[in-house]
Amino acid sequence: MNGKKKQRKKQKKSRKKNLKKKTGKTKKSRKKRSKHMVQAAVLAAVFGLDTAVKNFINNHKLQGSETRILKEKVFIRNLHNPDGIFGIMKGHKEASRKLSLLILGGVLWEFFRNFFKKGSRVPQWGLALVLGGGLCNYWERETKGYVTDYLSVNAGPEKFRKIVFNLSDVCILVGAILYAVGQMKRKK
Repeated sequence: MNGKKKQRKKQKKSRKKNLKKKTGKTKKSRKKRSKHMVQAAVLAAVFGLDTAVKNFINNHKLQGSETRILKEKVFIRNLHNPDGIFGIMKGHKEASRKLSLLILGGVLWEFFRNFFKKGSRVPQWGLALVLGGGLCNYWERETKGYVTDYLSVNAGPEKFRKIVFNLSDVCILVGAILYAVGQMKRKK
């Protein structure tokens, strides 16, 4: 029995060595690469899912309409937002476009800069969410001239009840929080 274990161990070592010779990659590097592929898939999934939901809302709900769901705590609406988040850049379409592009470029740079860093992957997951949401909103604003917002929550102060947002906005917020928390953990 002991001889068989040694033989299996030797064969396993030999297979690893041959794999490394063939591809120049170890199991560890393949695992790392697959994590990056999952992050890229998350980015693409956020973009694809929110684009599909926006198309559904635009094709099946009238502009300005409202449907109450979840015990009247959540509303599905169809609101076209030609300005930036919360209407902050109202009347400054070109400045809003340039600012969005600059921010997306910075996030993309940070995403690739951190791609192979060791340590916590939390910041990278956060950046994947921010990029997926940011690219989706930017693409829609560039192609249609507005961003479709469709969710509203009927809770909290009155001013919060008026806010209408989309999945990309949620991903940007959650991603920014994940990135910040991850960066704080890296510095400790």
